[in-house]
Amino acid sequence: MDGGAGNIRGYARGLSLLVALILLGTCAATIAPRADAYIYWARGAGGGVGRANVDGSDVRPQFIGNSRSPSCGVAIDGQHVYWANLFASSLGRANLDGTGVDQNFISAAGRSPCGPAVDGQHVYWATQGGKGSIARADIDGANVDGSFIPNQLGPCLVAVDSSYLYWSTGVKRASLDGTGVQYIAPDGSGCGVAVDGKHIYWVNHPGGQGNPDAIGQSNLDGTQAHIFVRGAGDVCGLAVDDRYLYWVDSARGYIDRTSLSGQGRPELGFIRTGATHGSCGVAVDQAGPGAARLDLGKTSLNRSRGTAKVKATVDGSGELKLRAKGHGIKRVSHRVRGPDKVTLKVEARGRKERLLRQRGRVKVEALVKFKSSNGASSTKHRQIKLVRR
Repeated sequence: MDGGAGNIRGYARGLSLLVALILLGTCAATIAPRADAYIYWARGAGGGVGRANVDGSDVRPQFIGNSRSPSCGVAIDGQHVYWANLFASSLGRANLDGTGVDQNFISAAGRSPCGPAVDGQHVYWATQGGKGSIARADIDGANVDGSFIPNQLGPCLVAVDSSYLYWSTGVKRASLDGTGVQYIAPDGSGCGVAVDGKHIYWVNHPGGQGNPDAIGQSNLDGTQAHIFVRGAGDVCGLAVDDRYLYWVDSARGYIDRTSLSGQGRPELGFIRTGATHGSCGVAVDQAGPGAARLDLGKTSLNRSRGTAKVKATVDGSGELKLRAKGHGIKRVSHRVRGPDKVTLKVEARGRKERLLRQRGRVKVEALVKFKSSNGASSTKHRQIKLVRR
């Protein structure tokens, strides 16, 4: 891929202005921001990753130092921070405290990788070069599949929740197994997409130098789309927590934010990132390490019994509960003594169980809640189609 670090932003624009962002794969978290919660950003042409407290204090522009390649997109999970080295064709990883830096965590990430996203089982990212694709690897970096979702025109950043992957042009999504690709927000033409438990957010790049981007919002199925923020600047990357929507103004080197309530004006210049040029990608850790982080992994079906198993990863002690949204599945509770991975068994009950016997399949919606010993809590949901043969 041609071009120098100094023109990364123009390069990303030249690749169809596509992005998707990352935010830890998720449905609604019910916790409030803490002092040990952080915002991370990819430094663009400067390489590496910056970090600040979620209140905008303690800004560390070179939290993870120069990778000798522009960085494009950033993601976090309960243990690590991930980023893409755009020209080095690799994905980097470090511990959440910035130690253990491995610039070649995934050394063969394809042409022009950008925008990693993570869930409990996999790392996902976009490859911009060639025909373009969404790539995937196991969470430990093994089993790299560079064409997990092939033939995507210049995608940049990727977002994931408990049910779907998201990226652009426009906003596309697919199931976590890579099937069912569809447009959700065809008007999203700029660099950024984020998702929470209720909404999708994306960037509209109107074209024309100096013409600021807008940020759109829709329901998770793409309905009720509207402009949520106007005059957002030169946006490259979105993230969302339970109170704010954050974005990078790449031209000015700032992280801005606005309240999800829609009240008040956006806080422009909220964090001065110190990025030299073309910062692209932001992630927010609203929980902080040890504060009720909950990640859901892959769902596996037992077709002979009509049950399913969901793997839940938590970062500390507390109580983990499985419930149904409404009725229809057996309740399960687990006491967790520390960071752990727990397998939750999903079994139909009542009317759902009768429908499963009659029809051989039924849809249920599982709610998984983790309440940590310090009182913080997180809740995520997973739609599951139980099959019995």
